[in-house]
Amino acid sequence: SARSLRHIWSKMPKRCVVWNCSNVADKTKNIAIHVIPFYGDDRPIAKSRRKQWVDFVRKKRGQKWSPYKSSVICSRQKIIR
Repeated sequence: SARSLRHIWSKMPKRCVVWNCSNVADKTKNIAIHVIPFYGDDRPIAKSRRKQWVDFVRKKRGQKWSPYKSSVICSRQKIIR
């Protein structure tokens, strides 16, 4: 059922969405996971910052990629902030 799938999904580790990267949070490797910021925030500065992150991923994955609310990027990626 959809409910059990949501439960399984919530237990899965979040993986970096950048092409050719599947990092998950790992303290032993000093890898952190960051949610793409400002989902649903309409302030101009928030839109600008979110666009930077999304454009970074699109350079790696292709222009048709769209983030989900839960999309994450690992700390190994070099995003200009």
